[in-house]
Amino acid sequence: MMRGSLSEDMKNLRQTEDMENLHQSEVWVRKGECKRCGKCCRVKYLFKSMSKEDKLFLKRHGFWLHQAIKRMAVEDKACPFLEYRNGVAYCKIYEERPRWCREYPSHPDELIEGCGYYFEKVLAKPLYSDGEDDD
Repeated sequence: MMRGSLSEDMKNLRQTEDMENLHQSEVWVRKGECKRCGKCCRVKYLFKSMSKEDKLFLKRHGFWLHQAIKRMAVEDKACPFLEYRNGVAYCKIYEERPRWCREYPSHPDELIEGCGYYFEKVLAKPLYSDGEDDD
């Protein structure tokens, strides 16, 4: 049997590893708990990356609020619904807060220094199955 060059063997090995990686999906699991510091309510990109649903929610609460959010993103001010009581952050509309706020943080890249949440990487089930039992 004739062997290929070392570079061809390395290329084949990389392709094999790539195929094996298709069996697995990287998933981050959020753990920990909110420290009620309010830092996440001051994040500029939070408001720039809101979904259409969240932006409509803000518009329903009045044009002034929509403008306040835009201004806040530019001027680095806190959310108008953030308030502090005895040094603890509270959301004035907690039960109705936008989805983005409910799900924050959803990825390790969104974590703010000192946040009580952290993420653990887990391996998800294969993205596809070759019919064999993987257990």
